[in-house]
Amino acid sequence: MALNYQLRREKHAIGEFIATLKFSAAVSAPTFAKIVPLLNEAAKELDLPAPMNVQVFNVAFGTPQMPPPPSGTGFQRFAANGEIACSLWCDGDSISLTFRDYDRWKYILPKIVKTFSKIVPGYMAQVPAIHSFAVQYLNEFRGHKSSVQNAAELFKPKSQWISPFSYNSNEAWHCHVGQFIPAEGDFRYLINVNFDVSPAAFPPENVVKNHVKVLILAACHYDMPGKGPLILQPVGIDKMIEDNFNNAHALEKSLLAQIISDNYLAIMGEGAIEH
Repeated sequence: MALNYQLRREKHAIGEFIATLKFSAAVSAPTFAKIVPLLNEAAKELDLPAPMNVQVFNVAFGTPQMPPPPSGTGFQRFAANGEIACSLWCDGDSISLTFRDYDRWKYILPKIVKTFSKIVPGYMAQVPAIHSFAVQYLNEFRGHKSSVQNAAELFKPKSQWISPFSYNSNEAWHCHVGQFIPAEGDFRYLINVNFDVSPAAFPPENVVKNHVKVLILAACHYDMPGKGPLILQPVGIDKMIEDNFNNAHALEKSLLAQIISDNYLAIMGEGAIEH
């Protein structure tokens, strides 16, 4: 069967990957100031030389009772084509590590564990409790020829994650689904899947072709009623981070297999199996 779409990259369709660890509450501005040196150290180890900041304006009436919450800061590295290849971001209640030059999970996971293990103790000083661990994959496919092209061949027939109308549409469409599912232990899984199909101009010729984006988020949420957040212990932080991100990643792989058709999983090869 001739395939009418090509993958985002040579060996896989991943355009962006994000790992996020979210705490159960935000730390104070003084605590965040002590986290920044840990962030700086982790950024150097990842070779992220360029700072990235968000400026937040706080408007208050009367005498402020406490300093405003930290707005966040981070570092990034650019690829030769000008795209952001990798970035590390911290704000008041979360740490996020983003890769657009994603390779394989077996290479990415050690970087996540090492980076987060270095920064997490700074948050623990005030908020020793975690709300969630999440992985997010943006898979992208580009039509070979036309800007008006049915995308059904990319997807498993009758996948529970896709609206039925989408299979017959030759026009632009969007579909979103989210669901909590139970898991063994003191957490539950959160699934979010976004589909976007629309024409886009691709460089260098700016030829308009159909662009399909499938964003899959899989997360371990420690917010079960009556159980609360995951309480951190000083020992075993790296193992805790590794286990939870592996759980989220395994769920994402399962979702990918339920969404993408066998023909495209085959050309994604190791990327679909190991991801």
